[in-house]
Amino acid sequence: MCLLRARRAIKVELFLPRTQEYMVMKILAIDLGKYKSVACNYVTATGTTKFATIVTHVLELARLLSQESPDLVVIETCSIAGWVHDLCCQRGVKCQVANP
Repeated sequence: MCLLRARRAIKVELFLPRTQEYMVMKILAIDLGKYKSVACNYVTATGTTKFATIVTHVLELARLLSQESPDLVVIETCSIAGWVHDLCCQRGVKCQVANP
């Protein structure tokens, strides 16, 4: 169970129980396109980002998921979001679909 601690009602920090370490998560955000997609790999602990342009194909996205091994994938709603979500579920990666 994680505890939330607020400071000055503006800054909220998420701590692991009985430690001062922040939770570390690798988030892979993918802007899906009909032919090409842009992926952003974001590491919450360091704030580092890495961008990549890939061909929108099952094999390329599967390779990207294997290579980056994210904790969470975030995609937008579109016509191809269904099979991307299914691919993430097959690989055991949590996937969230954003509705803009």
